[in-house]
Amino acid sequence: MNDIYIEDFHRDVAIALIRLYATFPRPAALYVDEIAGSDDPDEFGVQSERHQRCLGSLIWLGEEGVIRYRDMIGLEGIDAAVLTLRGFRALHEGQGPAIEQLTINTVREALRERNSEAVKRSVQRFFSSYVLQRGPD
Repeated sequence: MNDIYIEDFHRDVAIALIRLYATFPRPAALYVDEIAGSDDPDEFGVQSERHQRCLGSLIWLGEEGVIRYRDMIGLEGIDAAVLTLRGFRALHEGQGPAIEQLTINTVREALRERNSEAVKRSVQRFFSSYVLQRGPD
């Protein structure tokens, strides 16, 4: 079975985390077409599966408490999104003294390399750190 949708999920999450980290603590809009690429709805106005999965990933991050957002921007994205304290702290977890080993930097590097396995590992590392964080969302 081809799990391309899981690879897309990891990539979408990685991009969303990097964008929100770059604007932290200022809320920002996240648009699906800036994360997953442009999409043309079909003749009935229905977005592609890829578009819907990306939007679902953003909503899921909110439901899991990784991010907060004010509202949906139609089916185009989410408005006023910001990392929660736990999400921010999980991105600052590290494995060693070097700044390159902070989770945020491993996510950045994996995306820069366009290595789907590295993206998956870095996002999974983030999720593991997130689960271990204590405190308010």
